Formats: sequence, structure tokens, C-alpha cells
Amino acid sequence: MKTFKLSIVLLLFSMTGFAQSNDFSKHQIAVHYGTFGGNELFQLSDIEGTGSYESDRFFTIGLGYTYRINHWLGLSSGIEYGNHNVIFEPPFTGGEPPQPKQQSFSVVNIPLTAQVDFWKYVFVNGGALISIDAQKNEEIGPLSGLGFVLGAGLKYDFSFGATVFVNPYLKMQNLLSFEDKDFSYSLAESGVKIGMAYNF
Repeated sequence: MKTFKLSIVLLLFSMTGFAQSNDFSKHQIAVHYGTFGGNELFQLSDIEGTGSYESDRFFTIGLGYTYRINHWLGLSSGIEYGNHNVIFEPPFTGGEPPQPKQQSFSVVNIPLTAQVDFWKYVFVNGGALISIDAQKNEEIGPLSGLGFVLGAGLKYDFSFGATVFVNPYLKMQNLLSFEDKDFSYSLAESGVKIGMAYNF
């Protein structure tokens, strides 16, 4: 009996956590800037003697749209540009040690995600990610493909319709390549998005 009562209390608490208000804005447009993390190229098939890529720096800028199904669930998409720099560590083949070399490339992402809001200030988001080469690096190869993105964050809604948010995230890009390449690279990116949105 005590277990049953505890279950009812927890259920009611969860419902009140989601129920911020019966009124909600169905549409949201957001802009964001992301960095403060790491970016790493890797291959799903381990190949010896090809060297490795180490994280250097990156930034992303994006524009997003969210359609809210109800006060706690929304579906989102948009477009995001990411500029990346990585350090290539050549394989050691004897003799003079090879010097690291900086490589750069750019990727456009199109996310197809869902966002779930908890209580008033917390949310989680995630879903599929389409990546398209914007500035291809011939030494790295194509990075156009399918992946996913996961995140969680904090937001604050102003009474006049604006929202500010902070969104730590993890992206895995080009896990399934559009190109017919046997040993294409995938891109892991972790960072923090800071943004502002308008609800209407």
C-alpha cells in the first residue's frame, strides 16, 4: 500500500513538473553560437599507419525553428554552419619525426530533433543529423552523411516572448556516409551552444 501511494505521489509530481501552463506558443525561431568543446576525426575501421587527428578548435552558428506540439514537447529543425580546425599527427616511419600539420574544413548540419521540457528551466533534445560538406578538405575526404545529436540545457523565458538558453551537446557526424568511400572519417563534436529565441 505504501508503494502504491508513493507511486501516485511521484506521478502527480511528474505531471505538475510538465504542466507549466495550458497556454503556450506553438512556434519558436532561435539563433545560436557554439564552441567551448572538442572536435575529433576518427575512423570506424581501425587502420594502421595512417596517422591521427587531434582536436584543435571550432565554432558553429545556427538558425533553428521549433514547432511545439504541447507545452512540454517540440519538434525542431534548422541549419547550422560549423568551421573546424584539427591537428594531423603523421605516422612515424623512422628517421626524422614528422611535424604535426593543421587541417581545416567546414560542414553544414541539418538537425531533425525533438525537445522535451522539464519543469520550467530544464530541457533535453536530440535526434538525427544530416551533414553536408561546405568546405571539403581533400586530405580528410568527404564528411557528408548521417549522424545524431544529443543535448541537455537550461532556458529562461521572458514575459515578452523571448527565451535565452545554454545547451551542452554531443554530435556524431558522418557515421553513415553519403559517399562511396571505404575508410571515410567521422566527426565527433562536443560543445556548448548559447542562444536566443523568440516565441510566437
